[in-house]
Amino acid sequence: MKYYKVKQGLFWIFNDDGIFNYYTNDSLKNQICSSNDEELFQLLIALKEPSTFDKLSKLKFFSDEDLKNTLEFLLDHNYIEVSPSTTEVSILEKRLDNFIGAFPNSSYKEYKKKSSNIKTCLIGAGTAGSYIPEVYFKMGLDNLTLLDYDTVEEHNIIAQNFSIHDIGKNKLEVLVERYKKEFPDRNIRGINKKVQDFNHLKSIVNLEDYTYFLMYADDYELTVDILSNVFKYNKEIKIILSGYRVFSVESIVVDSENVETILKGLITDLKGYRSLKGVIVDNSGTILESYHIAFATMKIILDDLIGLNRTDYMMADLLKNSYFIGSQFEYMYNESRESIIKDNLYNFSEAEDTKVDANKNWINKLTVQNVRENNLIRLPELDLKAANYISFNNFSQETIDTFIEYKNFFSKDVQDYFVEKDLHKKKLFKLLMKYVQEFYPSNYYSFLKNLIDHGYIYTNSNKFGSKIPQAVSDGNHVYIYCEIDNSLMSFNNLLHEIFHALFFLNDNYDVYDHEEFVFSEQINFFAFAAEDEFISKLKESFMFLNIHMYLTNKITLDYEKFTLDKRINKFFQRWHDIENEELLIFLNENINQELPLKNLKYVSALEKNLASFLKMFEPRQSKDLIVN
Repeated sequence: MKYYKVKQGLFWIFNDDGIFNYYTNDSLKNQICSSNDEELFQLLIALKEPSTFDKLSKLKFFSDEDLKNTLEFLLDHNYIEVSPSTTEVSILEKRLDNFIGAFPNSSYKEYKKKSSNIKTCLIGAGTAGSYIPEVYFKMGLDNLTLLDYDTVEEHNIIAQNFSIHDIGKNKLEVLVERYKKEFPDRNIRGINKKVQDFNHLKSIVNLEDYTYFLMYADDYELTVDILSNVFKYNKEIKIILSGYRVFSVESIVVDSENVETILKGLITDLKGYRSLKGVIVDNSGTILESYHIAFATMKIILDDLIGLNRTDYMMADLLKNSYFIGSQFEYMYNESRESIIKDNLYNFSEAEDTKVDANKNWINKLTVQNVRENNLIRLPELDLKAANYISFNNFSQETIDTFIEYKNFFSKDVQDYFVEKDLHKKKLFKLLMKYVQEFYPSNYYSFLKNLIDHGYIYTNSNKFGSKIPQAVSDGNHVYIYCEIDNSLMSFNNLLHEIFHALFFLNDNYDVYDHEEFVFSEQINFFAFAAEDEFISKLKESFMFLNIHMYLTNKITLDYEKFTLDKRINKFFQRWHDIENEELLIFLNENINQELPLKNLKYVSALEKNLASFLKMFEPRQSKDLIVN
């Protein structure tokens, strides 16, 4: 039997303006429009308790058909959820259910399913680690192994998760006994040993069992030894390093991708400490450091579980009151300026054009009713190349016909090549490094290596992330934001943005020059790495995407040209065979209401490299084309 229940964590309200959820969160606040708000809100009130369809239908808010459609709408938008019983979530878990369920497209049921497979090993149950069991189990996770050998001493009480009654007892025994009593259904075990080195650790625990290792022991040499070896046995494991200095706290995630860079930094620090002639210091860790580390650890794991973000770094400066948690990529950019990057990482708008300012529009929103009319609102300012595009003939029917012919060369499964995201990203970076090393000055190679090694290229998928890739320069560094998945298109986007980053070294910010360079270099790179199967498939995807890009943008640019030129009838004479519905899709996807001819830079880049692009289709016979 199905029981429907509203997600109460979404904070619903009903006022004179209508029904809203996420009412207290400005980023997610959303209005639900209906034909009868009062009846809909009464239904939501009824759904506070798990209810069957039959029970809800007896309330007479809606007809059965309307009730069915309303429930489907609420389910599709994740505003309610369905369970097989009325008691799927215990009273103990109710707040956690509300919290997890409030994240868009998330459910506590799915969270519990994923978290039941998570196993975590904590090394060090002192200031950095003693509060981990508290947050770990209260956030609904099940499996935790603790490694420590120390006893509770009086000076520990001020900073760690112990009381004066625990003094003299073994730290592990105190924590294991306490949390077994509080959470008898969870799996917590303690191993009372001091880990000597990696081989010793390997003999104590099965490394392949764990999803996370929390390295919270104050031992640089042990940390370096473990990081140097652990990924040989478990490539998927994530190591969270946490510690504190004078007035600062830091946590960082180490995985198989960034371990070499992290190791270099740790080894450099270790050499620096060894070179000192003397040190006078005593432990100054307090409850503030403990809480920061416990919070950061759980937020890292939580975000990983629900796919919210790649949260892999926490830095707290207790002196400057500067606090950060998010991705290392985001932190590096935030150090230099408030960011377009942050807008990409946390893009809460469902569509990219939701922030359009109607007062800045040069063209009306296009509809079936007005698409054949002149929709010009005002004549905007144009750059020189855009103005020339309006003034001169730039249309070649021969080019269009050839592109239509070439479009048919591709099978529908050209984009279906199986991409292993991590494996192929490493391969792409390796081949790019070889290409740049061979054909570019040495400083370009060093620049690209720095981007790759030090996290200036962000490729993770975020729940709220923008889908628009960008290379951004702040004058000192270049940051690449480009979410990749298991598609060839996403890898072509990444390649595109990397060449943008390289072009920034020329101190040239002209968008047309940028796109021309990038297009040319992608073609050259494909020729350089042609023997590689993955690059060959990437090349086919590039050809396919740009054939379609060119055709759709030529149609779009022509529509914009003739709108600005106040000769819209001329457009329909030229493109008379396109149905209105299909045309509207092209136009609304590609026309920017604030910036006319925004996609001219992409068409111009292809036309400047037309001969090279057509050579990619050999041994198919290509025509000798001239773009007027």
